[in-house]
Amino acid sequence: MTIKDVAQAAGVSVTTVSNALNQRTEAMTQETLQRIQDAIQVLNYRPSSVARSLVTNQTATIGLIISEIETPLFLQALSVIEPAVRAADYSLIYCTARSLDDEQQAVNLLLEKRVDGIIFLSTSVYLDDDYLLDLLPTAPPIVIINRTISHLEFDQIHWDNSGGTISAIDYLVEQGHQRIAFMRGPDTRRSSEERLSGYRLGLQKHGL
Repeated sequence: MTIKDVAQAAGVSVTTVSNALNQRTEAMTQETLQRIQDAIQVLNYRPSSVARSLVTNQTATIGLIISEIETPLFLQALSVIEPAVRAADYSLIYCTARSLDDEQQAVNLLLEKRVDGIIFLSTSVYLDDDYLLDLLPTAPPIVIINRTISHLEFDQIHWDNSGGTISAIDYLVEQGHQRIAFMRGPDTRRSSEERLSGYRLGLQKHGL
């Protein structure tokens, strides 16, 4: 089944069907659009995503790079992101990345798939992630979650690691605790430095 079959069944040109499929219907009458929709339903036509991407230069696909997918926090985030992507009539390709090398490979894979956007979800806040600078000239839109990269012009959503650690110490002190230990994360992650800074500030705040 091809777009030509739909055009023939609807009594319109292939170009008109293509316009309808790609939501270019401003100059199209409601009657014509209805005939095309009826033909698609009767013929059970499914547009080729590859063909559509060649026409629109879009794949209707979002890439997600996520670390530690088994962590409840990230599973919850995925349970929100995936339905939102589907609701926008996009597909989601997600890759797991537990190291910087994994992340770079995932980025290359998603770029090869010509995704329309990439979401980085808490893919460890590496100290040497300046390779992302190379993406700026040609990359699709990028959103970074839980990653502070102040010198890069990407949309970013992140939380206050230092402030959160201070709040945790405040709570422990309120509960009567004085000897508070800190378990540091990997040295390669900015979040480890931010939390350590918050730990030190929190202790200083309470004279510990």
